[in-house]
Amino acid sequence: MGFFSRNKASAKTEQPAVSKAPSVTPEPPEETPLQKKRISTILDDVQYDDFENDDYEDDLAPEDRDSDESELEEYEEHKHRFLERNMAQSVSQLSTLMGLCGLSNTSTVESLTALANEELARTYSLLSLDLKIRRLSPTMHRGDPLLYKSVIDDDQIHLIEGITKKLNHVLDMHDPNLQQKYLAGNKTLLDRYGRISKVIGRGSYGVIKVIVSGENETEYTKKNGIYAVKELLKRPATDLKHKEARETFIERVTSEFIVSCTLNNKHLVRTLDLMITVPSGKGGKSSCFEDEIKISQVMECTPGGDLFTYCKKIIETKQYFTIDELDCIIKQVAKGLWYMHNHGVAHCDLKLENILIIFDRHNKQSTPDGLRTRMNVKISDFGKANVFRTKWDTKEQLYTSGPLGSEPYMAPEEFLGSKNGFSLMKKDCWALGIITLVLFNMRRSLFHRSGGHSCLLQFLDSESGELDSKSYNSVYLWHSTGHRVMRLRKYKDPVFEEYTKHCMKADYEASSREWTVHTKGTFAPIETIFDLNDSQIDPKFMDLYEQDADFEEGEHAIRKFFVYKLLDVNPSTRVTVDDLLKGDWLGTVESCGS
Repeated sequence: MGFFSRNKASAKTEQPAVSKAPSVTPEPPEETPLQKKRISTILDDVQYDDFENDDYEDDLAPEDRDSDESELEEYEEHKHRFLERNMAQSVSQLSTLMGLCGLSNTSTVESLTALANEELARTYSLLSLDLKIRRLSPTMHRGDPLLYKSVIDDDQIHLIEGITKKLNHVLDMHDPNLQQKYLAGNKTLLDRYGRISKVIGRGSYGVIKVIVSGENETEYTKKNGIYAVKELLKRPATDLKHKEARETFIERVTSEFIVSCTLNNKHLVRTLDLMITVPSGKGGKSSCFEDEIKISQVMECTPGGDLFTYCKKIIETKQYFTIDELDCIIKQVAKGLWYMHNHGVAHCDLKLENILIIFDRHNKQSTPDGLRTRMNVKISDFGKANVFRTKWDTKEQLYTSGPLGSEPYMAPEEFLGSKNGFSLMKKDCWALGIITLVLFNMRRSLFHRSGGHSCLLQFLDSESGELDSKSYNSVYLWHSTGHRVMRLRKYKDPVFEEYTKHCMKADYEASSREWTVHTKGTFAPIETIFDLNDSQIDPKFMDLYEQDADFEEGEHAIRKFFVYKLLDVNPSTRVTVDDLLKGDWLGTVESCGS
């Protein structure tokens, strides 16, 4: 149990120990700048999480694994609000990835579902006895050498080469009958997973299909439940780009599949299969025959939806986030990212929409503010993921191709155009900092919204006592870290410009958990992120708010320190996910996913 959960009572009287400096609280004094003030945040008599007690399954085949819901055990300390999601919302992250829109026309849904089921017997797995998924070890123990094995090894090279060869062979045939004969020894989508329950999205690159246990289920789906089938097509030609070439398409599809199926962690969405749908042949040979081929990934489906939709629903219904809940979510995301980084993979598009939720539906608890239960979160969408360290690399390979991902989550170094490249691991750490800042800012905005339902936050001027003329978005504080071409100011977004001038500047020594603060942070939206006025609290949430009020100011200071350090404008001094998880904040948090 962590300091921020189990030891709240003792937190009121115990202060973090200090080394190499007089005893001080973690919050720096008011003077600015501070000249190399060394502040230790080591907490006495606290068990830090080294993941030694994580109950990870052995590396079993998917059909031999229990579902994630059965893994979630009763946890008495905190629970998350249980919100039902309809099927369209449950795979909304796929819609985000592929630019899909929901299908509101019932007849369209029914006709596409019928078409999808007609294709089942023509949809074959590209995996076979000689092309099997070799998943990485699920270990999370820092002392286990398997934790550091690259996601790209000899086994993955064999799988990449085999799938590429098979795809090219099928595409070269130009005859559906020959294609089906060639693939006849492989399992079909119908044989392995059953019939499609519903098509829930459509876009320029394909459709999203859902298979639900109980819908003409096979033995496979009886045990493993719900699946999402993501269809991948070639990117079409646009005014700016040519149509995607076969070689590029195969490389894109294969790369995403290899990364997502090899990673093996409960905080990462599991990919199970890669399948190809051959044409029916009823229309005869076509000049664009190759474009009629469809490739699909089969993945586990997360009934809880994505974190963006979950947070949006919390705001719309004027609900409440506790600090414990947010600490839990952030730690689970950090653990999934830490596992990826240790295996040489950067996600490169980490954001709320790409974090998915599974609720423990078997242990829901009724509370005055609704049903609550445990929550397991998973990172999804590996379409932009990059391997920065293969088996044959001795260190991280830097990325040189410019900005990558979604702009509000991009790190400032991505816009510099350096020929030397930048670290994708540190890019992910910045994105995790944005997620952390957004979640804590969103929690605060719920109270501001209870008064005026405003999308903006304003703060009192320290001298006049009047509202400052500056205002900030109540969720995303800035929308870009990009530089301006005409430099009347350095950055495009004025709020980010302000942040760079007022952020805390400090060095963090992970081994001793000491901070050397050079300049105290004075960026108001972060400095006041945990400051709430009792008058802003809805009376029905007062009990939950009082639980949060048990946290000492020093504990919130540690959170703010790490937010600043994740959002360090200098990537070389930005904190790593490993240091974050070993530190006095997340290192002591008990999460649902543990």
